[in-house]
Amino acid sequence: MNRKRIIIVLVVLLIGLLVGIWKWQRPQSKPIETVQKARPQAAAPTKQTGTPPQGVSIPDIPGHKLSEQDKVNINKIVQVFSASIDFWGKVIDQHGDPVPSAAVHYSAADKYFKDGSKYEGTSDAEGLFSISNIKGAGLYVRVAKQGYYHIDGKSARSFGYGMPSGESPPSKQKPAIFVLQKMGETEPLIKLETGGVLVPQNGTPHKLGLRRERGRLLPETANGDLQVELWSDYQPPPPHGRVYDWRCRISVPGGGLVERVGEFNFEAPIENYVQAFEFKMPATTERWQPSLKKEFFLRLADGCYARINLNVISGGDIFVTLESYLNPKPGSRNLEFDPKKAITPKP
Repeated sequence: MNRKRIIIVLVVLLIGLLVGIWKWQRPQSKPIETVQKARPQAAAPTKQTGTPPQGVSIPDIPGHKLSEQDKVNINKIVQVFSASIDFWGKVIDQHGDPVPSAAVHYSAADKYFKDGSKYEGTSDAEGLFSISNIKGAGLYVRVAKQGYYHIDGKSARSFGYGMPSGESPPSKQKPAIFVLQKMGETEPLIKLETGGVLVPQNGTPHKLGLRRERGRLLPETANGDLQVELWSDYQPPPPHGRVYDWRCRISVPGGGLVERVGEFNFEAPIENYVQAFEFKMPATTERWQPSLKKEFFLRLADGCYARINLNVISGGDIFVTLESYLNPKPGSRNLEFDPKKAITPKP
């Protein structure tokens, strides 16, 4: 390996590691319904709880003598990963009010080929927190608190230091803002999940109940809360890339449904319910897909309300997966789920 290739390898490693900073511990895209419990921490603003890295080691290249220019380039890389970090942040809720006692998790990009150093802290009464005297090319910061939801892009962020992104680093006078969604008033709900319920592909109605035991969603022949009908031209074995016509119909016997819009929309609407939702996927569709994912609010025949996350698979073992939240109190449209208030479904 000549000198030029050595430099290229080092530069590629650096770029890859820096890009990795922005992908660390990314939050899930779906709403986090289970609140995260923060670890007990000292009063904030909190300094690091770990030991600051003493330096950055560059991998050796046995059998190759580095020139002075090579050493200069390598030293630049070392400087990138050992940049000084002093960070200030503030946690607020969706209304702009400070969130005290929020857990703060830091990850510093200060090591080659290993996870960076981890630190923890806690926000103070004004939602403020800080960390100083640590090093790294960048810093990933995530906040969480029991009774609050994570918000994608607002509850966790990455910041560049060794290779700044162009924005000024957060300061004591201008801290970085993190937002958590505060949980509202909740009522006891029945939560059910299923890994898959097989349905016929010839349109035969298949009814599902939302009140079964131990999280299992079992078919009900007469009094199902939700009905699925699916027609699919799928024929095994499928050639690679093959498409086919398929369609499905979702309905609520004696009730109605309406699409749910908004990550934190937990109240079922009063009106605009329809008896059924129909979806068609002809083989000629430009962006054809074999599945359907939707969220709905349901108004059931007995006056109860529910919300569901529905996934219909049209090929292979044709099945439906479902996550449902049912309020057993007739007339109550509150469908925000608190695990502490979960109702054990009856057999």
